[in-house]
Amino acid sequence: MIPRMNYWSRTTYPSTFISAARVFDALVVDTFTHRMILPALNDVARAQLSLPVRVGGFGLSSLVTVSPAAWYCSFAQAFKCIRPLIPSLDVLTANLAFVQSLTQCFTFFSQYTFPRGSPVSSDVHHFWLDYEDKRCPAGAQRLLMAVIYKARAAAILEEFPRNSADRARLTSVSAPFSGSWLTTAPIDPLFAMPDVHFALATRLRLGLPLFEDAKRCVCGASTLESPLHFMSCTFLNAIRIVRHDRLVQVLARVARLCGVVTHLEPRIDGEDKSRGDGHLFFHTQSAIFDTYVIDPNAKTYLKAAQFPLGAAATGEAKKSAIYGARCREQGFLFFPVVLETYGAIGIKARDLVSKIEEEGQLNGIKHIHGYKIKSYLLRVLSFTLQSGNAYLAIHGSKRSRKRLS
Repeated sequence: MIPRMNYWSRTTYPSTFISAARVFDALVVDTFTHRMILPALNDVARAQLSLPVRVGGFGLSSLVTVSPAAWYCSFAQAFKCIRPLIPSLDVLTANLAFVQSLTQCFTFFSQYTFPRGSPVSSDVHHFWLDYEDKRCPAGAQRLLMAVIYKARAAAILEEFPRNSADRARLTSVSAPFSGSWLTTAPIDPLFAMPDVHFALATRLRLGLPLFEDAKRCVCGASTLESPLHFMSCTFLNAIRIVRHDRLVQVLARVARLCGVVTHLEPRIDGEDKSRGDGHLFFHTQSAIFDTYVIDPNAKTYLKAAQFPLGAAATGEAKKSAIYGARCREQGFLFFPVVLETYGAIGIKARDLVSKIEEEGQLNGIKHIHGYKIKSYLLRVLSFTLQSGNAYLAIHGSKRSRKRLS
């Protein structure tokens, strides 16, 4: 149905199409809610669903939003062919149906600020002049929707006060690679999650309660006041270690596939018993990495998490302060591999991934399952993190129920 509805949105006046678009949008959301076993969604969650994955949404585009841009760009591309059928531009008066529709599109576009040189003309009169002798450029609809989606994402963010948990969540889920688990086909066992884990990852991304019937955590904290409390509860450290170890294992596994010799849990030096998570032996220099999953909603990181990768940067600084100088004294590189609970991957972690990709290319390995090494590894980390989050939530829920029984 989606290709058919996209076709209709480009060929039918938005005012005529809007009723069908609303019904279709409602059916898409209802189907998604049913399949993911979600509670009733508020307006913010529904708006987030319609955003592209790259800005923190789920890619379930709203046809009501897309329709004006789709019809406008379709009409602009066709106007060069239509123009010879019009004896004079003077006959294009406001009582013509397509002129009325074009005016409505400009009314819709007035809510947004488009950059200079965009396919959107300043008004109807300039539209005739702009497209009388030329076609609308290819990809125009994508350019317009990028502006619209960015503005809508910013508007959702403004719904919440500064230094709030929701702003931290929305900022984190819009970071690069945080939504890789939503955009990757299950062509590898590492690119798959059980349905329950996928549903819990969906709730986490939307900021919904992970379980409706778990009112309090085993530590006594209210999950009604903090729906995502399980992600930071200190009583669940044992399962948090499991999540951590799974991330370390997949990172080491892919490094080995790239020909990198890997030693897990190496001693940093002989001064004490502190260890890193892994020692990677590259061609020119070896490196130690240490993995850390950080919750942007934790009180310690909430203020920093109001900025993109703010919580991850704080975690990287914390790890570097502990191990950075000691590794340099041993002649090792040090990479703090920090991931935010919602899926954002820190800059230093991406640097390590790039280093592993570079090493793989030196060893003649450029692709894994059709993906470039960097893309493959970032996707694997995304799936492993979300699956680990689900395990943590399920374990927290079980312990909470056991406490009440």
